[in-house]
Amino acid sequence: MSNLITSNSQGVKPVVIPPYKKGRLNGFRRLQLALAWWGLLLVIAGWLHNTYNSAWSFELVLTMWLGVTGLGLAGNYLLAPRFLNSGMLFMWSGVIAIGFLITLIVHYPLDGTFWPLLSITWHAVLALGYLLNGYFSDRRLWWLAGWEIFMALVMIYVGLNPPSNPAKSLSTGGTPLQIGGFVFYGNQGLLLGLASGIPLIIAALPIWKERYSRG
Repeated sequence: MSNLITSNSQGVKPVVIPPYKKGRLNGFRRLQLALAWWGLLLVIAGWLHNTYNSAWSFELVLTMWLGVTGLGLAGNYLLAPRFLNSGMLFMWSGVIAIGFLITLIVHYPLDGTFWPLLSITWHAVLALGYLLNGYFSDRRLWWLAGWEIFMALVMIYVGLNPPSNPAKSLSTGGTPLQIGGFVFYGNQGLLLGLASGIPLIIAALPIWKERYSRG
């Protein structure tokens, strides 16, 4: 304290660091906006995947998803840099790397034979990320983990019950899951984007208050 008074007596103004939670864009709100950014990117990527999957090569589709991942991390850095600096960046990078590794294994060594496994994999990967993230920060993220686990189970059913003449089936004689003319088996990229992106956008709504369930 004496150092501060001495500094003031010499005409040096003390440096005041504003609290991170001050104002409308507080720390919690920044995290919510980061979630919304990821949600929007996932929805757009799912639409691009379904729209151009037949025209694009696998490498181009994978590059698109890698670009989405890069944009998501860049947006997180701008919106909530303290989230990335807390160690969550390394955790999520590891989880996402597992997903891309399984994707490459399915496409190359397995020749894409079990491609419905990819949507199951990515729902499971996101569930793992939310479980870990929720344990170290806010356990409300476990709701998102539960939703992703549910979608992984749905995709298991979808993979085991393809339409009568799918390009690459996992089984025959199953009852495909569909709503009207929308067949889940042939629209897994869009489903991944919608099922994973929309909950993040909902989680970013201002109705959720800053009440942490851990720490």
